[in-house]
Amino acid sequence: METVATSAPATSGPTEVESVTLDGPKDIEAGDNDGEQFFQVTAAVGKELRTLSPYDVAGGMRTLGQGIKDSATNNLTEGRDAFKALNVRDGWAGFTESADARKLVKAPLGVAQGLLALMFFTLFCVIFYPAKYGPPIAAKVNEKAIKPAVAVAKEKVVEPLMIKAGPLIEQGKSKLNEVLASKGVGVRQQVVAEEEDNL
Repeated sequence: METVATSAPATSGPTEVESVTLDGPKDIEAGDNDGEQFFQVTAAVGKELRTLSPYDVAGGMRTLGQGIKDSATNNLTEGRDAFKALNVRDGWAGFTESADARKLVKAPLGVAQGLLALMFFTLFCVIFYPAKYGPPIAAKVNEKAIKPAVAVAKEKVVEPLMIKAGPLIEQGKSKLNEVLASKGVGVRQQVVAEEEDNL
């Protein structure tokens, strides 16, 4: 049997490594492995990730982006220098002698790393700036736009409606009292008491 080291879910203490024994391939199509272990591990990781604040995540994205950007810059520089050093004047023999495949591959690798760094910087911006500036902007919008609009709507719509609807509400209460009284339900005094409390 083969043993493979896997790391346990991230903890605040030192990283623990436990050994997992592979007991051979399982026939997933036959239902031998329903992925229960996978879901347990992802649930544990999800619980740990929920403890991070937006600032923690944004800081991690910025750090990852910066590290990858530095690698991309180095790889692009080496790749560019390797392309400049290619000898194309002496034919195929000169080209093959001057070509260093390991350095030439670094140019496209640097481009890919640059795109990856751009993705991490974009994630940083998408997470950090709304977390930092969103709540104060929302508070200002609420204070300057929403509360005055609600006050105006209340003054121009709700209060006139209540003035017009007031007699209808009183008429409905009196009809309700009449119906309750005709059925012998002793709620009449309660409804009248509630009316007096509202006045």
